Amino acid sequence: MIAARSRQQLLDKTTFLEQLNRSLQAENTTVSGMMKAVESVITELNNLRTEERFRFILDEVRELVALHDLNELTIPRVRRPPVRFSGPAEAHVAVR
Repeated sequence: MIAARSRQQLLDKTTFLEQLNRSLQAENTTVSGMMKAVESVITELNNLRTEERFRFILDEVRELVALHDLNELTIPRVRRPPVRFSGPAEAHVAVR
């Protein structure tokens, strides 16, 4: 029951992509309709990229991880490149 709910939550977040695929492949679609569909998907994706929405999704994932007794999410360690690639200069590491 809970696994089905988890799948449904994931599907709810990606349904707009499936709708875009269907609208682009429909026989009776106009170019202006396609452009509007793409614009709406871009808007939806930008909404998912906000800090608030990211935190909401991350909290949902953490709840599911705890519920299913999985390993917690961790940030991978930053690996320094070999000296042969960076030379004598200090390696650049992106700030997270």
